Amino acid sequence: MARIRYMHPEFFIDDDLAKLNYAIRLFFAGLWCHADKEGRLEYKPDKLKVLIMPYDKISPVKFLETLSNSKNGTGYIKIYEIDGKRYIQIQSWNKYQHPHHTEKESLIPAYNSDLTVNEPLSNGVITPNLLDTPLSLSSSLSLPLIAYGSHVKLKEDTYKLLCNEYGKQKIDDTINNMNDYISMHGKKPYKDYAAAIRAWIRKDLKEGKSGKKTW
Repeated sequence: MARIRYMHPEFFIDDDLAKLNYAIRLFFAGLWCHADKEGRLEYKPDKLKVLIMPYDKISPVKFLETLSNSKNGTGYIKIYEIDGKRYIQIQSWNKYQHPHHTEKESLIPAYNSDLTVNEPLSNGVITPNLLDTPLSLSSSLSLPLIAYGSHVKLKEDTYKLLCNEYGKQKIDDTINNMNDYISMHGKKPYKDYAAAIRAWIRKDLKEGKSGKKTW
């Protein structure tokens, strides 16, 4: 079922995204409308082509591969395989999309870069060797553990302390950005999450003053 999603203004001025064919950019935006609450959807290129660009002659497989391999190699989407089924994770989803709280929870298993993974295949798909991920805890950040498949974990009192210092929205956004970065770059979780969050906020404030933006 298609859903109404946000279109962030920085989408139009992203330098890396601008290098892609305009049809691929439109297809990318179309993926948002068919992704679930966590920015995930089944890897079904032909179906997505019909849903997003039914009147155009395009190659949805090539479009998805391009989106997976673009943005300095990290990808705007992650294509992964679990139990023989392929899925798509839209990167930086929580940074730019804010699904309604009544929207149905995701039924698609999350990609977890903490798992041991094979080398990417020629088509950009990454296949986990192990599929032992925890059940979803919370997507509202009201609990110490942030979300299904997340990397950043905080004790509840630490989370509240940081929220008092910087505001809940700032902390939630920073945690989402950290999780996206860890997922895309395969970094190991930080030893001191509270210190890492403060460092990220200082970095964001510095970049904000300089006018530097990243989509």
